[in-house]
Amino acid sequence: MLRLHIQNFKKAKFKKFLFILGISSMFAGSLSAIACSAKIDNNQVEITPEDIRLKLTGQGTDISKKVLENKKTIVQLKTAGYEQFTFSDYWWSMDDSRRINVASNLYGVDIEKSLKHNGNKLTIDQIDALPNKEVFFELNSLKKLKEDISNSSMLKVSKTSEDQNNSNKQFKSISLITDEKTLKTQLRVSDSEKEKFSKFVKEKVNENLTEEDVEKLQPWNSYFSYDLIKEKLDLENHNYLFIKDYTSFIIDADFVDSEKYESYTKVNKGIQLADYEINNATKSITLKFTSIHIPYDLELQKTLIAQPYVYTGPRRSTSWLVSVDKTVLSDFDFNEWKFKMVSVDDL
Repeated sequence: MLRLHIQNFKKAKFKKFLFILGISSMFAGSLSAIACSAKIDNNQVEITPEDIRLKLTGQGTDISKKVLENKKTIVQLKTAGYEQFTFSDYWWSMDDSRRINVASNLYGVDIEKSLKHNGNKLTIDQIDALPNKEVFFELNSLKKLKEDISNSSMLKVSKTSEDQNNSNKQFKSISLITDEKTLKTQLRVSDSEKEKFSKFVKEKVNENLTEEDVEKLQPWNSYFSYDLIKEKLDLENHNYLFIKDYTSFIIDADFVDSEKYESYTKVNKGIQLADYEINNATKSITLKFTSIHIPYDLELQKTLIAQPYVYTGPRRSTSWLVSVDKTVLSDFDFNEWKFKMVSVDDL
């Protein structure tokens, strides 16, 4: 599985050279210096009200309708600062099992038990021999998730796609939207889903939360709403695969505070869906990614000393609604399909 390569991590200059070898890079809000990423010209940047809110409060949202080079239309949803809110019952890690294994075993992840105790760590050859899988984390309070990882490791706490077998297919990491009812349900704006979220955060996050507090934990506002999303869809002629909650959990220690050095603040940065292919006959989906990064006001200095990777939790999240003809796909179960994630810059 290919990911975007990290820029300028040269063997002689920077000791974390192993991550160049096809290991997935950090995306939205994680590692901004990404090779082959599109840079934004400062003079052409549109700063939205939500970008301003993100800079002032740490929370922001973005809805973007995009026409890809092959004329396919997608709707992209980005949120920042709404860590407890998800569209699915799982966070989908941008870092696959191989990358997390390398981070944990070669450098350590700052909160993992494996960093604090000497144990049997895998070598790079042993990691290469392991099957590489997509990594998911089941929805829980972020405090509990961090505690579980601290007492064990990221991969031991994580889930695989197979673990979603018994989940409601509308809330798996990819689902199908066919009409306004399923759209409302899967965006979690139906009455039953609002009630479910309120119950979840009061049980898992803080039992003393008021309904006003619960509202603040959700991304909905005048710039990010059910109606605005629905307006960008053509539910009469198309169904939509809903790819949800793609996010990063760890970051290279050298880039932990990199956002403060960016030239401006944007919600819509990092990972972008460049193309997708759906093969109904083989039940396979290929997702092709690129990335946008914001230039820095100054050059970041990378240390020559290998440091543990830093656990951040899901600070930013990206989801996509990709159109498919109603005659091509009318029913969908995530666990019946195969997925391939690639970088267009590696092709």
